[in-house]
Amino acid sequence: VHELQHLINAGRRIYVNDADSFEEVWLNEGLSHIAEELLYYEESGNSPKSNINLARLQSSQAQLDAVNTYQIQNLARSLSYLEATELNSPYAQNDDLETRGAIWQLLRYSADRTGGNEQNTWFNLVNATTAGQANFNNVFGGIVSLTRDWSVAQFADDMGFGVDAKYSNPSWNFRSILPAINNGVFPLLMHSLSAGPLSLSLSGGGVAYIRFQVNPGATAALTATSSGQPLPAGVDVFVMRTR
Repeated sequence: VHELQHLINAGRRIYVNDADSFEEVWLNEGLSHIAEELLYYEESGNSPKSNINLARLQSSQAQLDAVNTYQIQNLARSLSYLEATELNSPYAQNDDLETRGAIWQLLRYSADRTGGNEQNTWFNLVNATTAGQANFNNVFGGIVSLTRDWSVAQFADDMGFGVDAKYSNPSWNFRSILPAINNGVFPLLMHSLSAGPLSLSLSGGGVAYIRFQVNPGATAALTATSSGQPLPAGVDVFVMRTR
């Protein structure tokens, strides 16, 4: 089903819609990983927006067989991405495993958030004459703002405190599932911030996660710079209070 998506995608572009180019690699691979996920839903009887967790995957041999046959590689690629979010992004111009894991997740997140008939959503992406970010934006809206909100969801989803729905992954409980294939550890790369400076490098579309604590009765000031200068306009800083 992965390769069939590539064939359908290319066929629509070459023989039906007379597009100027093939789909960009990151989105083309992401759509093939979505095809794998759709086959998983068909075989497992599960559905999007059901926040599938480890207990569900282990609830029967049929459930375990379905995830191991059709979905485990998507989960493993997501794990690879979460271990290296600063140097990877869902729309990097490559087909690295980290990029594949990220774009599969972002496409699923965007479809869940957009709602409506998913069949139409995937058809519109595959039946396009535009490619890459232009194609994504035509169907879902701005990829940068969606990536920002999805990046927040990587930390906030299923953490047990209330967040806006746009900061959640409705279809998958990654905090429940991914530790089962990662020695019991949720793989999200996280830094601790103390009184001293912290230096980070970000690729385009990358994200860094930093935790810090301010003691009761105390105050703290956070300053973010880029080589001593103000942050570029394309870099957002998002602060979430967890307690």
